[in-house]
Amino acid sequence: MQSLSLFLYQLLLPLVWILVHTIGLIPRRIRANVLVRRGLLKRTAAAIAQLPEPRVRRVWIHCASMGEFEAIRPLARKLRARGEQVLLTFYSTSGPTTLLRSGQSVDEADWIGYLPFDLPWTARAFVRTLAAELMIVTKHDLWYNHLRQAHKAGCRVAFINANFHPDSHFAKPLLRAFNRATLANCDRIASVSEAMAERFRDLLDGLDVPVCAPGETRFDRVVERARNSEACAQLPAGFSDDHFVWVMGSSWAPEEELVLPLFAQLFERHPKLRLLLVPHEPDEKHLAASDTLLKSLGLRYKRLSHCAGEWDQGDSVLLVDRMGLLAGLYACASLAIVGGGFTTGVHSVIEPAAFSLPVLFGPKCQVAQEAQDLLVCGGGALLGGSEESGALLASLVEDAKRREEMATAAAALVRSRMGATDALLRLLD
Repeated sequence: MQSLSLFLYQLLLPLVWILVHTIGLIPRRIRANVLVRRGLLKRTAAAIAQLPEPRVRRVWIHCASMGEFEAIRPLARKLRARGEQVLLTFYSTSGPTTLLRSGQSVDEADWIGYLPFDLPWTARAFVRTLAAELMIVTKHDLWYNHLRQAHKAGCRVAFINANFHPDSHFAKPLLRAFNRATLANCDRIASVSEAMAERFRDLLDGLDVPVCAPGETRFDRVVERARNSEACAQLPAGFSDDHFVWVMGSSWAPEEELVLPLFAQLFERHPKLRLLLVPHEPDEKHLAASDTLLKSLGLRYKRLSHCAGEWDQGDSVLLVDRMGLLAGLYACASLAIVGGGFTTGVHSVIEPAAFSLPVLFGPKCQVAQEAQDLLVCGGGALLGGSEESGALLASLVEDAKRREEMATAAAALVRSRMGATDALLRLLD
């Protein structure tokens, strides 16, 4: 089965590559990934040739996108601080574009680039060009040929922040043999929890791949960002003064359609309530729909981009129409509602928990272990139908003791998961 799965992968991948290069009607996101990779090997070789010889060793870190990179920033920074040269690659176009467009120096990397498509010959050339002694892949973006070529070249391969939830592709019977073959190229797997580490051990039974559970570096990064956040300075003066602020972060339409009417009802009884509404994708289509819903409920609001000077105390909702502020805005709040739990799956609940907030979210949270853990420890609660959600929100507004107990439990969970960065540094020596 393993040989067959590898044969099909190596056969089909070049065909897919040919198709995306020859068919004109391809999605914009795929087309962007194709365009940035034209001439990639030549550009990469020229850039690597300009780097000085590493003082200690050359470490190659690969992330799928900016979300995965955010989680390993402390690790990359500490690797560089001890003299290691860090090469950072992304699969998504968002990573390099975001970092390089910022115009700021990136403390976590000596070079930033894209990973080529996972063709055997391309992967071999790319691995030789980077000439790294250690390859670190974080979270999930495992590409067979790149891992295989790195392993064959004598480069140690570490898979960190490894997540193996029950619905993961690792658990799919038809992919089991291929996943075993891919993970067999790793010299170490560092999982986010002992339960997930045990699932990896079961999958890899009979293979000499050590598996451990040092935790997830995302907790260290979230706490780091919480301590240094300046996002609340972007809010109009007086918005949060002596008010009970909710943050609804990464919201989708289902959360807004459930929560905004409940907020409107509670606002009638508690006029000091304020809501920071932060859509998952604040494009004009979503913002216009939020506008319409807020107006239909009689809620006075403003978009952040339209605010000037002090906050009008007659308004109750601030619609955040800018990206990149959410994680820091939790510092201004007393309650967090995290979106995605009625659609694609709940988004990150760690950020609000790090700010000692009760965290509410929808029922689609099975793949987010930290959301499950918040429910168990009492730091989080599920939103459901309108009636039960209304009772939950009212109790958290009116019952300070319950709110404090949930906040304390959420913060304690985050503190208990810190330290993965330093544990990984020791493992990667």
